[in-house]
Amino acid sequence: NTSLVFNAPEAKIEDVLSILPLFYTETYSDLNGSGLVVLKGNMNGEYRQGEIPQFTASASIKQGSFQYTSLPTPVEGIEMDLTIENKGNTPDDVLTRLERLNFRIKDKPFSARMVLTKPISDMQVDGAMKGALSMSDIRTALPLTDETQLSGDINADLKINGSLKALEENQPQRFSSSGTLQLANLQYAAADLPENVQVKSANMTFNSTQAKLNNLDATIGKSDLKATGELQNLFGFLMANQPLYGKLDLRSNFFNMNPWIEGESETVEPPRLPDNIEFLLGVSAATVEVDQLNMTDVRGDIILKDGVLSLNELTGNTLNGKLVATGSYSYPDEGNPVMDFALNLDKMSIPSLYQNIVTVQQLMPFASYMGGDISGQVTLNTPLDDTFMPEWAQLLSKGKLIVPKVNVKDFKPFNKLSEALQISRLKDPSLSNLRPSYYIKDGRFVLEPMRFTVGEYNIEASGSNGLDKSLDYLFKVTLPASELKQSANSELAGLLKTDINLLGTTPVTVDMKVSGSPDSPTVKPVGVDVVQNIADPVKDKIKQEQEKAKQKLEDQINKDLQKKKDDLKNSVGKKLKGLFGGGKK
Repeated sequence: NTSLVFNAPEAKIEDVLSILPLFYTETYSDLNGSGLVVLKGNMNGEYRQGEIPQFTASASIKQGSFQYTSLPTPVEGIEMDLTIENKGNTPDDVLTRLERLNFRIKDKPFSARMVLTKPISDMQVDGAMKGALSMSDIRTALPLTDETQLSGDINADLKINGSLKALEENQPQRFSSSGTLQLANLQYAAADLPENVQVKSANMTFNSTQAKLNNLDATIGKSDLKATGELQNLFGFLMANQPLYGKLDLRSNFFNMNPWIEGESETVEPPRLPDNIEFLLGVSAATVEVDQLNMTDVRGDIILKDGVLSLNELTGNTLNGKLVATGSYSYPDEGNPVMDFALNLDKMSIPSLYQNIVTVQQLMPFASYMGGDISGQVTLNTPLDDTFMPEWAQLLSKGKLIVPKVNVKDFKPFNKLSEALQISRLKDPSLSNLRPSYYIKDGRFVLEPMRFTVGEYNIEASGSNGLDKSLDYLFKVTLPASELKQSANSELAGLLKTDINLLGTTPVTVDMKVSGSPDSPTVKPVGVDVVQNIADPVKDKIKQEQEKAKQKLEDQINKDLQKKKDDLKNSVGKKLKGLFGGGKK
């Protein structure tokens, strides 16, 4: 059985404030206060299983004020009446009543009230706050860190009433809210923020079903933002860990993302995304800077749902062309974060792609030797490491591309090919109407067979290159046999099983294997074949010889037959002459 009575009719306001973490800091000893402070209470009863004693505790402050000696502005006009009591015998019977909390910083008053009942079974909340706060004044009244800069005005007039359990059970009719929240000239800077945030103006209104952002006009560093939107189930999210639903239309003339993705280490740790927020962000930006990319006319939807961030046909002009991106980013509970995208490229600069896209640098190094534009469709799926970079060995990609025209410059594999075949046009060639298809798997870029022409030469290229820069390509070059003969390349001639002197200008296909690396390639012939779908002069010559032999044989046969006919005719004539009296008795 417990019986307790306490009463402190002349307590110090410093002692009451020391209970709060905001005030109980290393500068607490610099806090001076005044006012009438009364603390009192009693307790009577027994602690049992599921039961607690009855009690009443109250604190009141009248005509209170306090000030830190190191700061110029006092907090004045403090009036508070707080009662916590239990007239029953269970924790669920506890009632907390903050009848009023008033204070004033300079000429701006603020007031609040709150009543909490049934804290265990079904907490009921009835509260309100109203007033104006100047962040600049707060900084001169409270000991904020030197690294934090805060200014601007907040005006609030908010009321809430209802059951937190109703929020948990998605029964919004049992919980209501109303009021407004306005921000003006709010500026915030801190060590953990890469750029200063300034909210020129913002206005939110609250009702039982939503918090509506009527307008937001802000800047973040040199970036500008304007937005409107709404949040559904805001208080359920804040008070009962319930899902938050919302949509926001975001507009910007210029937005620079680089300060937010670059730190001292120039790496970004992959973020885990909340799975209880469903949010639709509609984006419209005139210019967006990401790393070295400059994107203009950026439009599309960004969706956060079930812990997955998705892009829905986000379009923008970049790298001298146009990009349309659809895809997602997720970070499952087990395993690495994953990025999965489908990209549509339209007339994008190949040199710019190489300079700005790390995947192109790692797996398509030949792009650094090319000038021209590229279009097509690309899919990309990869886990990400703890620095937000692709796990290269696990990256998967497929693409079907269109290259109307490309100039190849100083690409050593082509130059070596030119030397081996003694075809000058293969050195620094200009290529047209390329339609490469590729896939990336196990750390290798694999080019599917691609046909193109260099002058009068038909070429088919296929093969792969790896993260280690190794090359494994096969070039099938079709050229007249006479040029092969002129090259006096015994190794090439030795691979041809037909007498080269009989081929004339007949096309032959030379198989050239390219290995090594882009900087130190090795080119070697591995096969030569006569093109089969074109008239073969060797076969024609053999056929001609066969026709001659056949004709000669036929002529001989006819001659022999004629001789036999003549011999037979002469023989028959002699016999007939003898039979009919051709001699004397």
